[in-house]
Amino acid sequence: MKCLMIRIAVVAFLAFGMISDMAKADIEQFGNKGGETLVFIPGLASSGELWQPWVKQFEATHNIFVVTAPGFAGVAPRAELDGFLAKTVEEVRSELKKNNAENVKVVGHSIGGLMSLMLANAAPEMIEKVVVVDSAPFMAGLFVAGISPDAAKTQARYMKTAMMNMPRDAYDQQQKMGLRILSNTPEFIPTLVEWSETSDQATVATAFSEAFGTDYRDSLPTIKAEVLMLAATAEQMPLKKDALTAFYADQYSGVKNFTLQMVDDSFHFIMIDQPEVFTAALETFLK
Repeated sequence: MKCLMIRIAVVAFLAFGMISDMAKADIEQFGNKGGETLVFIPGLASSGELWQPWVKQFEATHNIFVVTAPGFAGVAPRAELDGFLAKTVEEVRSELKKNNAENVKVVGHSIGGLMSLMLANAAPEMIEKVVVVDSAPFMAGLFVAGISPDAAKTQARYMKTAMMNMPRDAYDQQQKMGLRILSNTPEFIPTLVEWSETSDQATVATAFSEAFGTDYRDSLPTIKAEVLMLAATAEQMPLKKDALTAFYADQYSGVKNFTLQMVDDSFHFIMIDQPEVFTAALETFLK
């Protein structure tokens, strides 16, 4: 009888553990709850701390939500990793709906930019404007010229497996090397390294592979929100400014109300490398 009770207790404990595994995006609220709603979504393995200068700038006038996705920068990962993008978008949409948000402006960087586009389609009645910072609806096209959506999905699966199976020390070293080309502001790199090292490896692999394997271009025509795209360009990049301008114009051709702004002398983290340009564009767009 005692053994039976122990087995029941163990089963109950495991079941409870599965049910209570409710890791979600960390969504912090700041500012004036009576103001217009402003949402910030960072990119791969990044913390919502990225947006703190602009939280401080707009907190007197805006109701601000700052997202850090589950598994990123110290936030607990989900047990079920598949569907990372859609689940995160739904968690943000649900939080905005719970707060009766209207006329929402969303700012998303990298895969956060892709999620911002997805959010605009998921909540057209709420989302008024979207600022996409250095991202594309078909990201694979930026990495591999001429790649097809099917080939991108196949390559994404391979990259996910390789990233997930890599020993953590080797993974951290690889990430550290790659982070150097994401910002031309040297003092920011240690922060990126810290965020990466405190991110869940399997989550990052899943999120990256989903973003790489997603072709969201066919969904762009249904976006009702006004979209501003800030794209980085620098002499060190393999694609020069004219080629990047043409690439992004083509990628976003399905958006009805779209503006492209190229940001010179910047790598991927535009808000860090060119904060004055980023702030000016944000202020103008939010008016």
